Amino acid sequence: MPNEQKIDISGRAFDWMKGSAGELVSALGKDACRFVGGAVRDSLIRKPVEDVDLATTLTPEEVIKRLEAAKIKVVPTGLKFGTVTAVFPGRHFEVTTLRHDVETFGRHAKVAFHDDWREDAARRDFTINALYLSPDGALYDYFGGGDDLKRGQVRFIGDAAKRIEEDALRILRLFRFHAWYGQGPLDRDALEAVGRKLDLLNILSGERVAAETFKLLRAPDPVPLLKAMEKVGVLGQLFEGFTFDFGRLERIVSLENALGDVSGLRRLGAFLAAGNFLTRSVFLTASVGVFEGLDLWAQVPVHKLGVQTQASNSTSSGVGDLRFSVRITPELFGFEAPLGLRFGSKLPAGEFPVDATILPLTEGQRDFQISLESGTSFDFLPIYIAGWAGYRWRGLSEARFYDPGNETFAHFAIGGSAAGFGWELGADAYWGGAPVVAGLPLTQDARRVFQIVPTIGYGIGSGTLEVSAQIPVSGRNLPSGTGFGIGYRTGWRLL
Repeated sequence: MPNEQKIDISGRAFDWMKGSAGELVSALGKDACRFVGGAVRDSLIRKPVEDVDLATTLTPEEVIKRLEAAKIKVVPTGLKFGTVTAVFPGRHFEVTTLRHDVETFGRHAKVAFHDDWREDAARRDFTINALYLSPDGALYDYFGGGDDLKRGQVRFIGDAAKRIEEDALRILRLFRFHAWYGQGPLDRDALEAVGRKLDLLNILSGERVAAETFKLLRAPDPVPLLKAMEKVGVLGQLFEGFTFDFGRLERIVSLENALGDVSGLRRLGAFLAAGNFLTRSVFLTASVGVFEGLDLWAQVPVHKLGVQTQASNSTSSGVGDLRFSVRITPELFGFEAPLGLRFGSKLPAGEFPVDATILPLTEGQRDFQISLESGTSFDFLPIYIAGWAGYRWRGLSEARFYDPGNETFAHFAIGGSAAGFGWELGADAYWGGAPVVAGLPLTQDARRVFQIVPTIGYGIGSGTLEVSAQIPVSGRNLPSGTGFGIGYRTGWRLL
């Protein structure tokens, strides 16, 4: 029998049960559903509630029927696993039919539906995630999850090794949940099971590993858990060839917590900072003036990336994402003005990862952009000014489940010539939206970049030899470091 008790749900910690959640319960029937998982767990310890999930004895077909009858939008997100999503303005709820696993295949399972609440609880990973709350405030605890939550103990339901065999991601979830809810040492049985099942980590996709890693890194103090992961062999399995700088990560965590500005991406960069990253790229760029006032532009990059650590050296090379643009100026319409409108696109060329998914050569998604350009020169001085500003729509990388977020960009430059040399001092700025990794928005990692771009050129033959640098000055989600470039610019008149 479960440990069943009535709890007070009148406080603010349970406000999420009102509004659209209440409408959903009315549509399903209050005796046919219970809240389950994170919302219940977090409310009991007065943590903010994010996602709200429900379990139900109704079949998926009956759930859909009742929601549609109540004029609630429903999406069959995982129908064969018994899950549908109820969509309300500004939020959504996952509703899943009680089930048990008939067969498991890594992260996938063949399931059968039933109406046994305890059996549904038994298939969940940890005791603290198997807490059910009825709409009238009855708390059902089948495996002692409430006591574990109070003690800060993250414990598998049943045999830990068997639960990991069912779903290898539970290895990473163990450390992540302990970082957020645990106190004291990790569960001994769980750690022993992890040590025996490390090879199962190889079947996990890169996007799932990334999502769990970022959730762990954003915890108030992830360092002890990362040290435990290294000791048991998890980090070596996931990041083979890398070394880990725990001291630097501790300093970053302390500083971020003091400032209230937590970035999983910044913490990962500090943690893996013991390696040296070097990018060498060749950009083949061509521009063609089709008509007066109409130019076509294309760029093909070829990259060679390297990662050097104390343990190994890794390299990868290949063609990067291709860029194309069309530039239109007023001359196309018969008048002159110092303006230009450019439409551009980036097409993914493929994936060439260095060491798992840490340093991909390409972002692997389509971009579209529009920018307005302007510039002028002065008759009394050998100086010009130029600049542009625009917006870039950045698509989803389906191969990496990565959405880098749209961004606004701007460039300003002043340049001229002296003693046979040309010179230019430019500045770039980027303001980006929050990137999303495997469905996880990294709000604190929205791109904010300001960099200086100095260039010197010297005429050789029919063209100009140029040497330039890109120097990050401030912001977050910066490029990996200062970049240097050398190129030769020339042109031919075809007609």
